[in-house]
Amino acid sequence: PVSLQRQAGMPHSAADRELHYARRVTARLLASAPEVVCSYPLFSGEEQLRASPLLDALPEAAEFAAPFETSLRKIFSSAVPLDQKSDSQAPPLADGTLQRGGMGVLANQAACPFRAFAKYRLGASDGDAADIGISPSERGNVAHKALELFWSNMKSQRELLTLPQQETDAVIARAVSAALDIHMSRRSHSTSLERSRAIEQGRLHDLLDEWLEKERTRPDFTVLEREQPREVEVGGLKLAIKADRLDRYADGTHAILDYKTSDKQELKDWEGDRPNAPQLMLYAVKSEHVISSVEFAVLVPGSTYLDGYQGQVLQQHLPQWTQVVEHLGASFFRGDAAVDPKDGLKSCEFCRLHSLCRIADARSVNA
Repeated sequence: PVSLQRQAGMPHSAADRELHYARRVTARLLASAPEVVCSYPLFSGEEQLRASPLLDALPEAAEFAAPFETSLRKIFSSAVPLDQKSDSQAPPLADGTLQRGGMGVLANQAACPFRAFAKYRLGASDGDAADIGISPSERGNVAHKALELFWSNMKSQRELLTLPQQETDAVIARAVSAALDIHMSRRSHSTSLERSRAIEQGRLHDLLDEWLEKERTRPDFTVLEREQPREVEVGGLKLAIKADRLDRYADGTHAILDYKTSDKQELKDWEGDRPNAPQLMLYAVKSEHVISSVEFAVLVPGSTYLDGYQGQVLQQHLPQWTQVVEHLGASFFRGDAAVDPKDGLKSCEFCRLHSLCRIADARSVNA
């Protein structure tokens, strides 16, 4: 009982007991040598700290009076009051910084500069809601991995065309099973999860089988790269990226494919100065190969298809795409962080950082 602890003077049982103990310890430390120097931290993270009141009576040592300069102190010691500072401009990135986030950085910078700043420089999380069973994002990841594994065994369209259907089914089954193992191995096993996995195994098998029918009708190709990571620089911004797939055609040119497990893909997502989907645009302009085709591969049961640009039409788009991605990269690199959703409420619909950007408050003030 707390009352008994206090009667016995037990540690942490009462505030006055703790204060008396702290005073005794401090007095003993101060008397432990002819000269004692006390110090305390200036900050804990971004919280400014002060010395313990038990040290208030001590004189301040002149040679220790000037605190060392920290990045945070430089920011808060600025002559401009914080309430007069522009909140749309963050400090620029240091030269040579490899920015985490890959293509998501440019996509979010296009959608809303503040969202990109909050997610990739502040580390803010949008807290995806929990899903029962296998979530849509997990389904997408497993489909990507299954196709990567399939084409690691199948090197070209010619191999696909010559392999009997029964053997093709076996390769698909192994790829899907291995992909599910990779993305679900850390989960605790349960009856419901095993049932979900069995359903997903069959669904993905049918999906890949359906997709391969489209692969059989494409021009002759050899799969050159699958999820190959590489670093690029765009507008001074260094990013680590990896295209889903790079194929080489018989004429020596190349095709870049990006798998999509949603049917909400449109070519207009590549238009304008703030495109909705700049991934393939960046892959194309930064590729070391001669690119003749850039397409997204839609993997939706009952509706699998390729769409994109090829040949001369693609070549006409490349100069504009270069300008767009360079601008987006430079914008993030220099710290542009304005709360500026591209399409107003539509851009904010699936963003869960409203409590950080306070856009609803700004809209009510400006209404």
